[in-house]
Order: sequence, then C-alpha cells, then structure tokens
Amino acid sequence: MQFNYQNGQSSIGSDRLRKAIERNRAKQEKRAPTREPAETVARVSVARSAQESQIVSPIKKEKSNFSFGLGYKEKKSATNIGIKGKFAIVLPVWARKLGWALCAIILLRLVFSSGGLIDFYSKNNVYQEFEKELSNYETENQELRSEIEKITSNSTY
Repeated sequence: MQFNYQNGQSSIGSDRLRKAIERNRAKQEKRAPTREPAETVARVSVARSAQESQIVSPIKKEKSNFSFGLGYKEKKSATNIGIKGKFAIVLPVWARKLGWALCAIILLRLVFSSGGLIDFYSKNNVYQEFEKELSNYETENQELRSEIEKITSNSTY
C-alpha cells in the first residue's frame, strides 16, 4: 500500500471516489434526463453573528405526494381492499361505513344480549355460589359417613 501526501491530504482513494461520483451522476442523469443541471452554488461559511448572516436564495418548498394532514384536498369515493391486481375489490365509502356499523352492532349484541357478556358474568356468580354449596354438602357428607362408621363399629357410641 502506497501513501501519497499532497497538500496534507491523502490521495489513496481519491481516484476511486472521483470515479464513483461520476458513475453516480451518470445514473442520476439516466433516471431524470429532463431535469436541468443544478447551478453551482458557492458554499458560504457558517455565520458566527447576526451581522455575518445572509440569505443566499429563497427557500423552495416542493409539493409533497403524501397528505398526512387532517383534511384531504379531494374526496375519496372508493377504497381498495387488501387484494391488488386483477381480483381487487373496490368498495365505495358508504359500504365501508356500513361494514363498520354492522361490526359495532354485532359487538353491542355480544355484550348486552341474552347469553352475552353481562349474562355470562351473572351466571358465573351463580355458578360460584353452587360450587360453595356443593363443597359444604361434601364436607357434611364426610362428617356423616365418619359418624355412621363409628356407630356401626363401636357399640358404646
């Protein structure tokens, strides 16, 4: 490996870097040949005080293809659902809203109808009460069996 220092800078990869920059510019020109080449702008050092600051050129805002705002500029009339290509299903907005309304109705029915969540929790409380009563009967039954066993085996009891 050979180092060549000129003016305090290394030129080991400068040839490769220059060629890579040229290739990159050629690729960019192939992608967008209609664009005019950008004007060369002299770099200005960073101002250290308000008096040294200057405006080189006005800021240009490019129109974005994405609308992340709250309001859309145009009204959407249809929605593409999941599948793309030949078998795509396109639904109007009213059909999508109707589908969400049906989902809400089904959810409300699940919670409030007979056999729903509210009914389930009330029946769950009744079931727990029956289990407590069953365990009480089982312990009483065990006590009676032991007492019967004592009576049959022990005549003095």
